[in-house]
Amino acid sequence: MNKNYIDPIDNFFIRYFFGSEENKDLLLSFINSVFEDAGFMKIVEVNLKDPFNLKKLKDDKETILDVKAVDEFGRTIDVEIQTSGKGFAVSKSLYYWAQLFCSQLKEGEKYWDLKPVISINLINFKLFDDMDRIHTSFSLKDYKDPNLKLSDHLQMHFLELPKYDGKDFHNQLRKWFQFFKYEGKEEEKMATLAKNDPIFQKARRVYKHFTIDDDVLEVYYARRKWLLEQASLEEGYEMAQKELKAAEARAYKAELERIEAEAKAHKAEVDRIEAEAKARAELNEAEAKAHKAEVERIEAADETRQIKEQREKSVRKLHKQGMDNSSIADVMGLPADEVERILATG
Repeated sequence: MNKNYIDPIDNFFIRYFFGSEENKDLLLSFINSVFEDAGFMKIVEVNLKDPFNLKKLKDDKETILDVKAVDEFGRTIDVEIQTSGKGFAVSKSLYYWAQLFCSQLKEGEKYWDLKPVISINLINFKLFDDMDRIHTSFSLKDYKDPNLKLSDHLQMHFLELPKYDGKDFHNQLRKWFQFFKYEGKEEEKMATLAKNDPIFQKARRVYKHFTIDDDVLEVYYARRKWLLEQASLEEGYEMAQKELKAAEARAYKAELERIEAEAKAHKAEVDRIEAEAKARAELNEAEAKAHKAEVERIEAADETRQIKEQREKSVRKLHKQGMDNSSIADVMGLPADEVERILATG
C-alpha cells in the first residue's frame, strides 16, 4: 500500500480528480462507462459547472464536494460519493436531485425549459442486500408497464463498490470499480488495469500527484480535521440531546409517580374518613340499641315491680276479707309459701 494512501472515493479527492478542467476526459470516461453499462447512449462532451478550486475549498470547508457537469444536450450530471448513511442514502440522493432540478429555472423561464438531471451515486456500502448487481439505474416509468415512460428528466444510478470482487473488469465500468477499490493499495492489479489504457494511465498519474502535492494535501488534511471536529460536535450534541430527552423522560415518570402517589394517598384518606364515619355510625347505632334495651329493661323491671305490688296488695286484701291461705293461693295462682311470705311481710 502507498505510504501516502488516500482513499480514491474520498469526496475531496473525487472533486479534485473529476472536477478539474484538465481531467474532464476522466470524468467523461466514467460517465460513459455508467451509461454504457445501463444501455444508454454515450455522450461526447461535458462542461464542469463548478470546477475544482483549491483556494475556494481552503476558505470554505462546508462546500458540498459533488461533481456537477452539463453534457452536449444540456442535461445536468451529478456525481456524488456516499460512504455512510445507508438508511437515508436514497432520500439524500432524491433531495440533491430535486435541488438541482429546481435550481435550473430562472425568473421568466418556463417549465419546458427544464432539462434532465442525472444522478450518479458511487456508494461504499451495500444498498440492495438481496441482489448481486453492482450497478442499478432508475427512471420514471409506469408501475404496471415499464415500457411506458413518464419522462427522461429523472435518471438515478447507484454503484455499490463493496459488491465488486475485483475478479472481472471486462467493461469500462468495472475498470473504474477496479480503480476505486484498489488504487494506492494493490500495485499489481493497478499495473494490469492501466496497461495499454491511456485513461487509467492518466488516472494513476493524477492520483499519485494528489498524494504528493503539498498544497493540495494541506487543504485535504485541514478539511478532514474540520470534518472530524464537526462530527465530534454533532456527536456531542446528539449525546446531549439524548441525555436531555432521558432526563425529561425521568422527570415525566417521576411526576406521574408523584401524581399516582398523591391519588393513592387521597384515596386512602377518603377510605379512612369513610371507615371512621361508618365506625361512628355503627357505634351510634349500637349505643342507640343499648339505650333502647336499657329503657326496655327499666320499663320491664318497673312493670314487674308494679305487678308484684298489685299481686301482694290483692293477697292482703283477700286475707282481710277472711279467705284462708290455701284459697288465696288457688285464686291468685301462687304457691302457698309465697302467699305466706307476702302476709308475713305485710
